[in-house]
Amino acid sequence: MTIISLATGEAVTSLPKRCTVALGFFDGVHLGHRAILNTAADLAHRRGCAAAAWMINGRTRGQLLTEHEEKLSLIASCGIDYAVTACFDDIRNMSGEEFVRDVLSSSLGVSEVVCGFNFRFGKGAAWGAEELHELCEGEGIVQTTLPAVMCDGESISSSRIRQLIAAGDVQLAERLLGRPYSLKLPVISGKMLGRRLGFPTANQLPPAHIMCPSRGVYATAVELKKPDGAIKTYPGCTNVGVCPTVTRDILKESGLDTAAEGAATAERAIAETYIDGFDGDLYGEKVKVSFLKRIRGEEKFDGIEELTCQIKRDSESAVEIFKNYFEGKGERK
Repeated sequence: MTIISLATGEAVTSLPKRCTVALGFFDGVHLGHRAILNTAADLAHRRGCAAAAWMINGRTRGQLLTEHEEKLSLIASCGIDYAVTACFDDIRNMSGEEFVRDVLSSSLGVSEVVCGFNFRFGKGAAWGAEELHELCEGEGIVQTTLPAVMCDGESISSSRIRQLIAAGDVQLAERLLGRPYSLKLPVISGKMLGRRLGFPTANQLPPAHIMCPSRGVYATAVELKKPDGAIKTYPGCTNVGVCPTVTRDILKESGLDTAAEGAATAERAIAETYIDGFDGDLYGEKVKVSFLKRIRGEEKFDGIEELTCQIKRDSESAVEIFKNYFEGKGERK
């Protein structure tokens, strides 16, 4: 997939004219987004033209479900040929008429656009899918609006998925996303308590702008790169909780940008993952941890012995959940 970033001043001339474009923010690239992207790709390829996704960069609607790099990778997997990202500040004051005339028709030269039923555009998000249809018709652009994709009687949306992740319901979030919710972050140093207890952990600090599951213990799948470059997936047991001893000094020692990453606080959690069957040094590496199921909530223990016994039980539960998950999908690794 070719990426064209208008936010960095890159010209849009490399985008083929008369292409079909999917419109949206696409945070999470959930099943509703995939319906839009897949439709755009199908329509374009049937016509023998390119399929593109146009999206805004630099605007955060709450905490994000996907970092920019992951979002682009997921969009590419839908059969999209080009991704065009625009800076929000460059279009925020455009009217709906200006957006269709100057961006879609004049700049991009599209022949067809696809959007969801709840797509909003123009200054103050004052224009919707119905107005888009009328404006596109005036420019000779074919416009298709897709209805909501439903799950359990409710439409799939990024806001609904955020609520589920915030509540720790990663299983329902997976159904809406079409894949497990994951974090791919650098491994940093910690208190070494897990290692002293016989359960060394890979510690990751989610940035404040990224969604993190609610505090508790989760069965996870951890992707690690082997020496030959292949990916191996291990069972993981991840504790999401407060770790105030992960200070800015520790972050600095790990080589992270402390200003950007911050440190754990009373309101900020860290993810500590015990990786079953792995023994090695992961400091500084970006590791993907996918959340399969919540095992329990956050608890306090009377002593080290009680804590160690609980960690052992949690780890055994996590391995069993991991096995059942991949055997159920026929994808055991």
